[in-house]
This record gives sequence, structure tokens and C-alpha cells, in this order.
Amino acid sequence: MMGITMEAIEEMYVTLRPKSLGIADLGCSSGSNAMSYVKRIVGAVQNTAKKFEQPAPNEIRVCLNDLPTNDFNTIFQALPDLYEELNKTIRSNIFIGAFPGSFFGRLFPENSLHFVYSFNCLHWLSRVCMLSSSLW
Repeated sequence: MMGITMEAIEEMYVTLRPKSLGIADLGCSSGSNAMSYVKRIVGAVQNTAKKFEQPAPNEIRVCLNDLPTNDFNTIFQALPDLYEELNKTIRSNIFIGAFPGSFFGRLFPENSLHFVYSFNCLHWLSRVCMLSSSLW
């Protein structure tokens, strides 16, 4: 799955070349799994910029989404270590926030995201979710 994700990131970045890149993880896990996906995605963006000799985005905004019952405190406690690790290799400013709620409704401002993924929640769906640009 990561291979497909990396190809999609490359295509998105080369096509749009955003200066401020918005990414969302729908149904993020708690703790280290969520952080490992963020590292991979941010790393893929940086590698794509380098591969195509393009400037990296000035900032990367990562929106972590899950139901309000998710333990977002575990995620927030892991952020200082993640920022420290990313700052060693990443030149972009990185902003990470949590957006609790169901993705069956609107979660994000219009035109705020460039890449949306979900590695951990689709197997839990009780109904089909039609994702469209109007949701973000």
C-alpha cells in the first residue's frame, strides 16, 4: 500500500507544487503508528521535491482525524520526539493538529488539503463514505 501512496504523493506534488501542503490522515491510530505514517508521508514529499529538483513546501500541515473517543493525548505526547526527528532532515515547517469527528461529514475548510489518506480505519466502516472535494 505504501508504494501506491508514494506514487500518489509524487504525482500530487509534481502537479500542484504547493508552498503550503495540507495532508490529512482519516481514522488515525493512537501513538507511534500515527507518527510513523506522518514521517513516511512527510519524507516522501521531501524526497519528491529533491528528486524533481523542486523546492520543498515552506510548510506542511498534517491533520490527524479520528472519532472523539481516540486517545489524542497519546499522539500529542509523541509530538516533541517526532518534531525533533523531523527537524534533523526536513527543511519545511511542520504543523500537526487533531480534528476529532466522523469523516461522514465535513471536517476541514474548503481547499485546505492536497493529500488525504486512511491506513487504519476503512476496515471499520459501517457504511460507504463518498469522499469528494466538497468535504475538504
